[in-house]
Amino acid sequence: GTLTVGALLRDPRDRAEALPVIALALARDGALQLLPDDDVAVRPGDQLLMCGRGRGRRAQRLLLADGAVLAYVLGGRRTSGSFVWRRRERAVQRA
Repeated sequence: GTLTVGALLRDPRDRAEALPVIALALARDGALQLLPDDDVAVRPGDQLLMCGRGRGRRAQRLLLADGAVLAYVLGGRRTSGSFVWRRRERAVQRA
């Protein structure tokens, strides 16, 4: 799927849930857009200012750092590319 502002606000544990994080601004090509809509596409070179605390910030860092997590949030594809996802898949299988 396309990377949007809204995708960066999804919970990496359950993409149907939103993180307690908001997008305050998007800087692109010298222009600043305040409170960008969730459906705005994120392009290379864009800069986003996000606001969140605690769990929301930690979850968003995971989302931005791990390609497998981002693939899940964008398209629902779960891959076992990372330690976190392998552990999550095992826990889900046991439940």
